[in-house]
Amino acid sequence: MSDLELLIGLVAVAVVLVRLADLVSVPYPIVLVVAGLLIGLIPGAPGAQLPPDVIFLVFLPPLLFAAGQSTSPADLRKEVGALGGLVIGLSVVTMAAVAGVAMLLLPWLDWTEALLLGAIVAPTDPVAAVATFTRVGVPGRVARLVEAESLVNDAAALVLYRVFLIGVVSGALSLDTAIIEMVVGVAGGVAIGLAIGWLATKMQRQLLDPTLSILLTVVVAYAAYLTAEQIGASGVLSAVTAGIFVGAASRVDTDAATRLNGVAFWGTLVLALNVLLFILLGLRLPSILESVQNVLSVGEMIGYGAAISFVVVAVRLLWQFGPVTAGRYFSAALRFDTGDGWRERLVVGWSGMRGAISLAAALSLPFYLDSGANFEGREVLIFLTVAVILSTLVIQGLTLPLLIRGIGLANDTGQFSLAEALARVAITQVALDRLDQIEKELPDLPHHAIQRYRVFYEVRLERWQAAIERGSHPCEFEASLAYMPVIRQQMIDAERAELVRARREGKVDLSLFEQLQRELDLDEARLSGEE
Repeated sequence: MSDLELLIGLVAVAVVLVRLADLVSVPYPIVLVVAGLLIGLIPGAPGAQLPPDVIFLVFLPPLLFAAGQSTSPADLRKEVGALGGLVIGLSVVTMAAVAGVAMLLLPWLDWTEALLLGAIVAPTDPVAAVATFTRVGVPGRVARLVEAESLVNDAAALVLYRVFLIGVVSGALSLDTAIIEMVVGVAGGVAIGLAIGWLATKMQRQLLDPTLSILLTVVVAYAAYLTAEQIGASGVLSAVTAGIFVGAASRVDTDAATRLNGVAFWGTLVLALNVLLFILLGLRLPSILESVQNVLSVGEMIGYGAAISFVVVAVRLLWQFGPVTAGRYFSAALRFDTGDGWRERLVVGWSGMRGAISLAAALSLPFYLDSGANFEGREVLIFLTVAVILSTLVIQGLTLPLLIRGIGLANDTGQFSLAEALARVAITQVALDRLDQIEKELPDLPHHAIQRYRVFYEVRLERWQAAIERGSHPCEFEASLAYMPVIRQQMIDAERAELVRARREGKVDLSLFEQLQRELDLDEARLSGEE
């Protein structure tokens, strides 16, 4: 079996596993990482060996760009204080604590290798946490902080990763060199990301084909990364910045078809990349364990992996409460609120799982140093990273929903939101005002057509105005609304069955079939947000 055939087979298995994760209500990264490990441990399972630089190049740009696209600059500004504490403070403290413990446990590691390990395990991965938030429901600020922290944390930690990797590979890294690398990396990466993002949005406005426009965003992700890396800047920050810029512009400038297709495409791509990364981890695990066994015993592997994982989790939890406590006794400037109350701070702290970014960073470590010597600590660093990923994903990922419910933080994701109600009233009123203008501008339009839309929007306006007065979601005081999506789904199913029958009997050609099918698909997609 060739590597390509093996890869296709593993992806097929992963599709089944993701579906299984949905059925058992477990975040899919947990199922994938466990399954990947089991596959890799099967006797005779082929290993997967990709050049380290290929791993970083193939996986990171689209993952970081996609995270940037889904991030709101306004939300980042709103949470700048909390994010500053989580990213700058917590990343540095985590890196230093991990490095200190690693050097204590493994005295043959030098300080640059220990700090490199700290930088690798510093980035958080929100995939499992967000999946739990969607299922259980948490306050909006908690979800926003965890997602935004991951994006900025990835960028900050990977900049430090690049600096310490240079020190490890070259054999020397002075403080001056490290500072220069960071300044050039940050400033250059942000500037290049902004420039390429701006150019991409200009080009997108000229493209009428949604497929071509989406393909352009993929090119932009890699172009931002590669351009920055070529001049010695941070490709990570460049890809993130370009993603934020393009994402903000697309919410206003692109058409509906491009946005809908773009969300579907990037969701699929990110899922595929995560799947492949964890499969790659499973296939590499036997060789990693074999290499580490030359340095560490089984007991040491378990103990050291558990110790580093404990440090990562403990430092994060302590950070949620330390600055708040210090701010009470010393200065408010020291206070970085990561949640409104101890419950939210505890959930934010327990949501710091590690995943794809840390895995890609670890697997991309080079085999050789600049001197030509083997990178002796490579497999140990990869193993410790894997231990942290497994510990946080499995232990924290599985217990997060229990924690949320146990401390009483879970809420109904469909509960009343005053901001949502006011927004719906505002846009509905604007639509009605525009309808009045259309009636005056186009007097020849059939009256029944105008009236049909007016009744539809007036009913919607009345419902949400009543919701504001009652302070509850329309579904909470209009019991019949709960059945409307069910009824509409059955009607769509009947329409689709009739359309399929007509196509099978040759009454509609393929072009008409696809047109009508797309309309039904869009109607079905709207059901999730139907009032």
